[in-house]
Amino acid sequence: MNGPTNGVSGGSRWYRRYGLNILSDVVPFGLPLRAESPGDVDLFVHWDVRTLMPMMSPPEGEIMASRSGPGGSRLYTLVRTRGGYVLRLHGLADFAIDNTASHIVCSLGPDGRQEWAQALLSTLVLAFVLSLRGRFVLHASAVVSDGRAVAIAGRPNSGKTSLAALLCAGGASLFADDFVSFGADWRAIGTGPGPELRLRPATAAILTLFPPHVRSHPTCDGRIAFTPPSYFETPTTLSCLVLPEREGEGKSMRAEYLRGAPAVRALASAARITGWVDPDQQRRFFEGIVGLAARTPILRLMVPWGTPFSPLYPEQLFEAIDRAGGPAQQALR
Repeated sequence: MNGPTNGVSGGSRWYRRYGLNILSDVVPFGLPLRAESPGDVDLFVHWDVRTLMPMMSPPEGEIMASRSGPGGSRLYTLVRTRGGYVLRLHGLADFAIDNTASHIVCSLGPDGRQEWAQALLSTLVLAFVLSLRGRFVLHASAVVSDGRAVAIAGRPNSGKTSLAALLCAGGASLFADDFVSFGADWRAIGTGPGPELRLRPATAAILTLFPPHVRSHPTCDGRIAFTPPSYFETPTTLSCLVLPEREGEGKSMRAEYLRGAPAVRALASAARITGWVDPDQQRRFFEGIVGLAARTPILRLMVPWGTPFSPLYPEQLFEAIDRAGGPAQQALR
């Protein structure tokens, strides 16, 4: 694959995601970014108008990551090639990434599911790109209130997005959804301008807690997406990281501080990319969760859950963290 160029097509637009200035000819990453010149580009994204067969077998090359779904069906495979990398979302699209992870060419399968490929490009594929560029990424949402940033991490369907939405309904600003990335200085880097939250049908009622002017739209995966009234973009040091667990209605929010190995194990369950077989990436992720646990208070958060949903005020969250004591309490003072 050829490296990036500074050519800008007539339909190209600027976007900012996870600290990267992105120039794309098709894919809607988010709100356009004003940039002075193409020299500001960190990542070029090009959509190849040619289609490919929706291959279910892995692409040729050295396998770096692979994940299968229920029944053994392949979900994605990342391989290293002579010219860079190929990420295949089986049956959907190929994403050819150059060896500097600064240029992506997207080739869509003939089934016409471009919306799916676009959605995954701005989430999963971008997480792969950042990992290849040496960043540590974690499956998490995050909010900011009164200068304090809290990441909400965990497995899929653990309540990360819903908890972030409830905190935003209580006055917090959204910092990230889907994943949080970290720079070399361990500051968290959020989604960027106009981050969306995507609620599952079971928690879509949370949207009623926001003002009527907050618009929503259905997504290709059956969720409801909306942009909260405020967001926070500046890279910041996390005040703490919580792993949510749902409790019955009527209970108060409670937090339990995790130390040492339990904290590392809990963070290991929050990998945004699962299925790494490349030893360098495996080591980088392990070093990432160990480093994060050493620098950031990690807590298990028990959250009252059930309909009708009510806003969760950030003060409630920090009071629960303070009651947990330990280093988390000192970090927040």
